[in-house]
Amino acid sequence: MGGLAGLAVLGSAAPRATGRETAAVDSILDALNRRGPGGRAVVRDGATVMGCAYSAQAFVSADGKIVLMASGTVRNHRELAAALPGVRLRTQSDREILLHLYEAEGLDFLDAVRGTFALVVLDRRREEILFARDRSGTEAVHHAVADGRLVFASEPEALAHCGLADVGAGQATPAATVERVDLREGTTSSRRYRDLSGPGGADGCPGRGAVAERPERSPYGSVLVHRAQGVAP
Repeated sequence: MGGLAGLAVLGSAAPRATGRETAAVDSILDALNRRGPGGRAVVRDGATVMGCAYSAQAFVSADGKIVLMASGTVRNHRELAAALPGVRLRTQSDREILLHLYEAEGLDFLDAVRGTFALVVLDRRREEILFARDRSGTEAVHHAVADGRLVFASEPEALAHCGLADVGAGQATPAATVERVDLREGTTSSRRYRDLSGPGGADGCPGRGAVAERPERSPYGSVLVHRAQGVAP
Protein backbone atom coordinates (compact mmCIF):
# COMPACT_ATOMS: atom_id res chain seq x y z
CA MET A 1 0.00 0.00 0.00
CA GLY A 2 1.16 3.53 -0.76
CA GLY A 3 0.76 6.84 1.03
CA LEU A 4 -1.20 9.82 -0.32
CA ALA A 5 -1.24 13.20 1.43
CA GLY A 6 -2.10 16.79 0.65
CA LEU A 7 -3.28 20.18 1.85
CA ALA A 8 -4.95 23.03 -0.06
CA VAL A 9 -5.58 26.58 1.15
CA LEU A 10 -9.24 27.21 0.31
CA GLY A 11 -11.05 30.32 -0.92
CA SER A 12 -11.50 32.20 -4.20
CA ALA A 13 -8.59 34.46 -3.34
CA ALA A 14 -6.47 31.85 -1.60
CA PRO A 15 -2.85 32.87 -1.02
CA ARG A 16 0.03 30.74 -2.23
CA ALA A 17 0.97 27.77 -0.12
CA THR A 18 3.84 28.45 2.26
CA GLY A 19 6.43 26.44 4.10
CA ARG A 20 3.75 25.70 6.69
CA GLU A 21 1.68 23.73 4.19
CA THR A 22 4.71 21.91 2.82
CA ALA A 23 5.80 20.94 6.34
CA ALA A 24 2.27 19.71 7.09
CA VAL A 25 2.27 17.39 4.08
CA ASP A 26 5.73 16.10 4.99
CA SER A 27 4.45 15.35 8.49
CA ILE A 28 1.50 13.39 7.12
CA LEU A 29 3.82 11.39 4.86
CA ASP A 30 6.10 10.73 7.84
CA ALA A 31 3.08 9.35 9.71
CA LEU A 32 2.51 6.94 6.80
CA ASN A 33 6.15 5.81 6.97
CA ARG A 34 5.26 2.32 8.19
CA ARG A 35 3.67 1.57 4.81
CA GLY A 36 7.08 0.64 3.46
CA PRO A 37 10.52 1.81 2.31
CA GLY A 38 11.14 4.21 -0.54
CA GLY A 39 11.13 7.89 -1.45
CA ARG A 40 8.42 10.43 -1.98
CA ALA A 41 7.22 12.94 -4.56
CA VAL A 42 5.90 16.33 -3.46
CA VAL A 43 3.90 18.81 -5.56
CA ARG A 44 3.76 22.49 -4.63
CA ASP A 45 2.06 25.03 -6.85
CA GLY A 46 -0.21 27.92 -5.99
CA ALA A 47 -2.37 27.20 -2.96
CA THR A 48 -1.89 23.42 -2.88
CA VAL A 49 0.76 20.98 -1.71
CA MET A 50 0.34 17.25 -2.18
CA GLY A 51 2.59 14.24 -1.98
CA CYS A 52 2.86 10.51 -2.34
CA ALA A 53 5.26 8.01 -0.83
CA TYR A 54 6.41 4.44 -1.16
CA SER A 55 4.32 2.42 -3.62
CA ALA A 56 2.04 5.38 -4.43
CA GLN A 57 2.97 7.25 -7.62
CA ALA A 58 2.45 10.66 -9.25
CA PHE A 59 1.73 11.33 -12.93
CA VAL A 60 1.58 14.71 -14.73
CA SER A 61 -0.22 15.42 -18.00
CA ALA A 62 1.80 16.56 -21.01
CA ASP A 63 0.50 20.12 -20.66
CA GLY A 64 1.32 20.18 -16.94
CA LYS A 65 -2.25 21.05 -15.94
CA ILE A 66 -3.31 17.74 -14.37
CA VAL A 67 -1.62 15.76 -11.61
CA LEU A 68 -2.86 12.33 -10.60
CA MET A 69 -1.52 10.47 -7.59
CA ALA A 70 -2.57 6.89 -6.97
CA SER A 71 -1.90 3.91 -4.76
CA GLY A 72 -2.85 0.31 -5.44
CA THR A 73 -3.08 -1.76 -8.63
CA VAL A 74 -4.91 -1.52 -11.98
CA ARG A 75 -5.25 -5.10 -13.18
CA ASN A 76 -6.57 -4.44 -16.70
CA HIS A 77 -4.22 -1.59 -17.58
CA ARG A 78 -3.01 -3.20 -20.82
CA GLU A 79 -6.55 -3.65 -22.09
CA LEU A 80 -7.41 -0.06 -21.16
CA ALA A 81 -4.29 1.29 -22.89
CA ALA A 82 -5.08 -0.65 -26.06
CA ALA A 83 -8.49 1.04 -26.17
CA LEU A 84 -6.88 4.52 -26.20
CA PRO A 85 -5.18 4.83 -29.61
CA GLY A 86 -2.43 7.40 -29.78
CA VAL A 87 -1.65 7.30 -26.06
CA ARG A 88 2.04 6.77 -25.29
CA LEU A 89 2.78 5.49 -21.81
CA ARG A 90 5.92 7.03 -20.34
CA THR A 91 6.38 4.64 -17.42
CA GLN A 92 6.03 0.94 -16.66
CA SER A 93 3.42 1.61 -13.98
CA ASP A 94 -0.03 0.04 -14.31
CA ARG A 95 -1.48 3.22 -12.75
CA GLU A 96 -0.30 5.67 -15.42
CA ILE A 97 -3.29 4.70 -17.57
CA LEU A 98 -5.56 6.39 -15.01
CA LEU A 99 -4.20 9.80 -16.00
CA HIS A 100 -4.82 9.16 -19.71
CA LEU A 101 -8.30 7.82 -19.01
CA TYR A 102 -9.15 10.96 -17.06
CA GLU A 103 -7.91 13.17 -19.89
CA ALA A 104 -9.98 11.20 -22.42
CA GLU A 105 -13.17 10.49 -20.47
CA GLY A 106 -13.47 12.99 -17.62
CA LEU A 107 -15.56 11.81 -14.68
CA ASP A 108 -16.37 8.52 -16.45
CA PHE A 109 -12.70 7.49 -16.40
CA LEU A 110 -13.01 4.71 -13.82
CA ASP A 111 -16.09 2.92 -15.11
CA ALA A 112 -14.12 0.16 -16.87
CA VAL A 113 -11.14 -0.01 -14.49
CA ARG A 114 -10.56 -3.23 -12.56
CA GLY A 115 -8.30 -3.23 -9.54
CA THR A 116 -7.80 -2.01 -6.00
CA PHE A 117 -6.77 1.63 -5.80
CA ALA A 118 -7.28 5.08 -4.29
CA LEU A 119 -6.41 8.28 -6.12
CA VAL A 120 -6.44 12.05 -6.08
CA VAL A 121 -6.65 14.25 -9.18
CA LEU A 122 -5.83 17.95 -9.25
CA ASP A 123 -7.10 19.61 -12.41
CA ARG A 124 -6.01 23.20 -13.03
CA ARG A 125 -8.14 23.43 -16.18
CA ARG A 126 -11.34 23.02 -14.18
CA GLU A 127 -10.07 24.17 -10.77
CA GLU A 128 -11.18 20.91 -9.22
CA ILE A 129 -9.86 18.20 -7.00
CA LEU A 130 -11.19 14.66 -7.22
CA PHE A 131 -10.96 11.78 -4.77
CA ALA A 132 -11.75 8.23 -5.93
CA ARG A 133 -11.71 4.71 -4.56
CA ASP A 134 -11.96 1.22 -6.03
CA ARG A 135 -15.13 -0.88 -5.99
CA SER A 136 -13.99 -3.14 -3.16
CA GLY A 137 -12.86 -0.30 -0.90
CA THR A 138 -9.52 -2.02 -0.31
CA GLU A 139 -7.53 1.20 -0.75
CA ALA A 140 -8.73 4.44 0.84
CA VAL A 141 -8.39 8.21 0.96
CA HIS A 142 -9.74 10.39 3.78
CA HIS A 143 -10.28 14.16 3.69
CA ALA A 144 -11.36 16.94 6.03
CA VAL A 145 -11.67 20.73 6.20
CA ALA A 146 -10.13 22.74 9.05
CA ASP A 147 -8.86 26.32 9.40
CA GLY A 148 -9.78 27.14 5.81
CA ARG A 149 -7.79 24.22 4.44
CA LEU A 150 -8.66 20.95 2.75
CA VAL A 151 -6.42 18.13 3.97
CA PHE A 152 -6.31 14.50 2.87
CA ALA A 153 -4.41 11.30 3.64
CA SER A 154 -4.53 7.58 2.95
CA GLU A 155 -5.23 6.87 6.62
CA PRO A 156 -7.48 8.83 9.01
CA GLU A 157 -4.92 8.77 11.82
CA ALA A 158 -2.39 10.54 9.60
CA LEU A 159 -4.67 13.58 9.20
CA ALA A 160 -3.91 14.54 12.80
CA HIS A 161 -0.28 15.16 11.84
CA CYS A 162 -1.16 18.11 9.57
CA GLY A 163 -0.92 20.55 12.50
CA LEU A 164 -4.49 21.89 12.14
CA ALA A 165 -6.93 21.89 15.03
CA ASP A 166 -10.20 19.95 14.92
CA VAL A 167 -9.32 17.86 11.87
CA GLY A 168 -10.60 14.63 13.38
CA ALA A 169 -10.69 11.42 11.36
CA GLY A 170 -12.11 13.13 8.29
CA GLN A 171 -14.42 11.56 5.75
CA ALA A 172 -13.54 8.50 3.70
CA THR A 173 -14.38 8.53 0.02
CA PRO A 174 -16.93 5.69 -0.41
CA ALA A 175 -16.05 2.63 -2.46
CA ALA A 176 -16.87 2.78 -6.20
CA THR A 177 -17.21 6.56 -5.98
CA VAL A 178 -15.63 9.68 -7.45
CA GLU A 179 -15.94 12.73 -5.18
CA ARG A 180 -15.53 16.05 -6.96
CA VAL A 181 -14.64 19.36 -5.26
CA ASP A 182 -15.17 22.48 -7.37
CA LEU A 183 -12.68 24.92 -5.86
CA ARG A 184 -14.04 27.84 -7.87
CA GLU A 185 -17.75 27.48 -7.05
CA GLY A 186 -17.39 26.05 -3.56
CA THR A 187 -19.55 22.96 -4.25
CA THR A 188 -19.03 19.22 -4.00
CA SER A 189 -20.63 16.34 -5.86
CA SER A 190 -20.20 12.57 -6.15
CA ARG A 191 -20.99 9.79 -8.58
CA ARG A 192 -20.86 6.03 -8.42
CA TYR A 193 -19.15 4.10 -11.19
CA ARG A 194 -21.30 2.81 -14.03
CA ASP A 195 -21.52 -0.97 -14.41
CA LEU A 196 -20.13 -1.76 -17.87
CA SER A 197 -19.70 -5.52 -17.53
CA GLY A 198 -23.09 -7.01 -16.70
CA PRO A 199 -24.20 -8.70 -13.46
CA GLY A 200 -20.69 -9.17 -12.11
CA GLY A 201 -19.68 -5.52 -12.34
CA ALA A 202 -16.45 -4.26 -13.87
CA ASP A 203 -14.42 -5.60 -10.95
CA GLY A 204 -16.26 -8.83 -10.30
CA CYS A 205 -18.41 -7.12 -7.67
CA PRO A 206 -22.22 -6.85 -7.77
CA GLY A 207 -23.33 -4.24 -10.29
CA ARG A 208 -24.01 -0.84 -8.75
CA GLY A 209 -25.25 1.07 -11.78
CA ALA A 210 -25.00 4.77 -12.48
CA VAL A 211 -25.96 7.41 -9.96
CA ALA A 212 -26.38 11.07 -10.85
CA GLU A 213 -24.07 13.62 -9.28
CA ARG A 214 -25.39 15.23 -6.12
CA PRO A 215 -24.17 18.82 -5.72
CA GLU A 216 -23.84 20.16 -2.19
CA ARG A 217 -22.76 23.45 -0.68
CA SER A 218 -19.16 23.46 0.48
CA PRO A 219 -16.67 25.87 2.06
CA TYR A 220 -14.11 24.99 -0.60
CA GLY A 221 -12.83 27.72 -2.75
CA SER A 222 -9.78 28.06 -5.04
CA VAL A 223 -6.76 26.94 -6.99
CA LEU A 224 -4.71 23.85 -7.61
CA VAL A 225 -1.28 22.41 -8.30
CA HIS A 226 0.97 21.37 -11.05
CA ARG A 227 4.35 19.69 -10.98
CA ALA A 228 6.07 17.11 -8.79
CA GLN A 229 9.66 16.18 -8.13
CA GLY A 230 10.60 12.79 -9.50
CA VAL A 231 7.73 12.41 -12.02
CA ALA A 232 7.66 12.63 -15.77
CA PRO A 233 7.25 16.20 -17.12
